[in-house]
Amino acid sequence: SLSLSLTKHTHGIQNTSGCSMETAYPTAPQPGYPTSYPSTHCVRRLILAILLSFATISFIITIEWLVLHPQAPVFQVNSLSVSNFTLSKSPAAANYEINLTVTNPNPKIDLQFGISKIFLYYKKYPLSRVRVDPFDLRRKMNQSRVIMSKLESNYRIKKKIAIDMDKDRSKGEVSFSVRMEVWAKFMAGEWLSKEKSMKVICENLKVGFSSPTVTGKLMSGRKDCIVHFL
Repeated sequence: SLSLSLTKHTHGIQNTSGCSMETAYPTAPQPGYPTSYPSTHCVRRLILAILLSFATISFIITIEWLVLHPQAPVFQVNSLSVSNFTLSKSPAAANYEINLTVTNPNPKIDLQFGISKIFLYYKKYPLSRVRVDPFDLRRKMNQSRVIMSKLESNYRIKKKIAIDMDKDRSKGEVSFSVRMEVWAKFMAGEWLSKEKSMKVICENLKVGFSSPTVTGKLMSGRKDCIVHFL
């Protein structure tokens, strides 16, 4: 009679998690021996190593941001003028021009701004809005950017609100406020960055009118704004 035998060859493989795994080539099943399966112990150790690595990287990034201590950009209203202020006609209308300065106070962080929106209000009523194109502020010594925007009456002003504004103008001043919706990326190097949305509030912007026909101008000079992270 002729007898044939099949031999199982194995090669040991050492993975990075410290587990020794064997690659087995197919053999004929041997009666009475249980079928062998890959050990789940090494799989568990590999998953744990990945989770620990992720947690370590997250911890390092958090510490670095705390050390860098990123500060919010500084917004200031330099001037606000109002011309062609026609409240007697319907709808009421006016032309507005605003000049703002945005400053990066961070010596080690660059700021990359997306599209921003500026809204002009009388009391709680919106009067006008305008979009501002993206811009960058590098990590130089308090690098600033001046934004000059002309706003037209984008909203229909109710008659009652127009009457109130006209009464204020007859007294010599009208108080406005500016709101901004801002998105920016804080970047410290190539791989360390964080995105933030902000709401900028500039209140109590008093515009003086010496007569109903002249252009009204900001009375109090430069005004600081409040920045809230969302």
